[in-house]
Amino acid sequence: MVIRSPLFQKLLFSAFLLIAATLLFLDFFVTGHIAARETQAVQHRLTMEARILAGEARAVTAAQMGDWAKEASARAGARVTIVDPKGAVLTDSEHDPETMRITRAGLKFARRMPGKPVSPFGTAPHSIEIFATWR
Repeated sequence: MVIRSPLFQKLLFSAFLLIAATLLFLDFFVTGHIAARETQAVQHRLTMEARILAGEARAVTAAQMGDWAKEASARAGARVTIVDPKGAVLTDSEHDPETMRITRAGLKFARRMPGKPVSPFGTAPHSIEIFATWR
């Protein structure tokens, strides 16, 4: 029989090996590419949400900031955190701001992220930063 032939078995094994190597190669590179693309899409969406929210935040008073953050979070489908330049959390849509503290290292890290926080009030001493993060 042809199936029992040593030559056929070697060719069949080589074909399976080639197919397996190709699938592993594609899995490794395509998965990485898709993950990077999806991450970039989420970062872009959150950046756009933060820019929109920054425009709205200009009209919000300090007393209304907590309610506004919760409402904006529901509309944006993202967690909204508002931080002053010193790293103190002014309000957060999901947690009590009194129990939260962003360290300088955390603030520097967040500012280096591709979906950078948006500062609607420029570089004035009273400026705030809005972080929109995926839930």
